[in-house]
Amino acid sequence: MRTSADGRAAPWIVSVDTRDVGGAVLCRIAGEVDADDAPIAEKALLDALHRARPSRQLWVELSGVRFFSAAGLNALLRLRQAAADQGSPLVLIAPAEPVRRVLKLARAGSCFQFAGLGEAAAA
Repeated sequence: MRTSADGRAAPWIVSVDTRDVGGAVLCRIAGEVDADDAPIAEKALLDALHRARPSRQLWVELSGVRFFSAAGLNALLRLRQAAADQGSPLVLIAPAEPVRRVLKLARAGSCFQFAGLGEAAAA
């Protein structure tokens, strides 16, 4: 738990759901991925990547992200490197506007493979 401005406990505002989908592992991230919550998201993503061994695809669905900071981008970049190291293809599924905006500002979009929700459902 983190603390709200008035000193009371505040819930985390990022949610993560991971499941096996066919020959891939799907990790859905929703909510706000800020400096406080990015470590939670990153741990879940790295756990999902570990589950994707050996060389299964890891799909990261980001359609439900309402806020995305540089801390979230750094988590994705570290995930990308870890996925490359283990030989697991990483695909970002339907990134929401806040994610696309940060990727564009950082000129990091070319670092990732993208797919839409329909493409992931058909796979």
